Amino acid sequence: MATARNEFKLIGPSGRERYNHSAVTLSCRLSPEISAVNMEIRWFKETDCVCVYKNREVTEGRGYRGRVSLDTQELERGNVSLQLRDYTESDDGDYLCQVTDGDRTQEITVQMMREKDFISLNLQKEIKMATARNEFKLIGPSGTEEYNHSAVTLSCRLSPEISAVNMEIRWFKETDCVCVYKNREVTEGRGYRGRVSLDTQELERGNVSLQLRDCTWSDDGDYLCQVTDGDRTEEITVEMMRGKCS
Repeated sequence: MATARNEFKLIGPSGRERYNHSAVTLSCRLSPEISAVNMEIRWFKETDCVCVYKNREVTEGRGYRGRVSLDTQELERGNVSLQLRDYTESDDGDYLCQVTDGDRTQEITVQMMREKDFISLNLQKEIKMATARNEFKLIGPSGTEEYNHSAVTLSCRLSPEISAVNMEIRWFKETDCVCVYKNREVTEGRGYRGRVSLDTQELERGNVSLQLRDCTWSDDGDYLCQVTDGDRTEEITVEMMRGKCS
């Protein structure tokens, strides 16, 4: 990923907002007020990927299709707020906004709670990303790999071979969050529980490969591996060849 052109941080909501019983806006903006048009924006709820803005296109996550949006015109002013429609109690909780510009990533967590005619929006946690301690890139598979018709490993490792134990690792398939490694814990995404894992012992050697079990033809496709160390984020796409899991 290219070097970030701008220094920025994320600013969340300041308090309660009135809502119309079916829609709410999770406020998030860049400070200073710079354009986010060419940045990547991701909103998460736990391991669910709510929506992704990338290459100037918005893709809604599974379970959120037709319900979420970003105001793409407002991106020019650094407004990366999430609009959520058809709001229900199950939407209460913590939402993570992640904005990436080049190799710089900033995140904040916004807590949403419904209170009668108001939505309580609180900046639950501002994640101040420390400067990355190591320079690294990601290396994907070099060729055809063995598999046993029900399990496959999507290879990805850091180069040079440095420890990823204290880094954050996310694997995606399109807008699906497959798994997250954060604070030394692995959390499986919806639809992947009991089927995916990372070898936490191998993280010490920079091996961030994804193990996928009980795979079927629907698991074929492109997987994105994202590794964050401080304010440095690297990504690589690994293709699972069609028919490999059928």
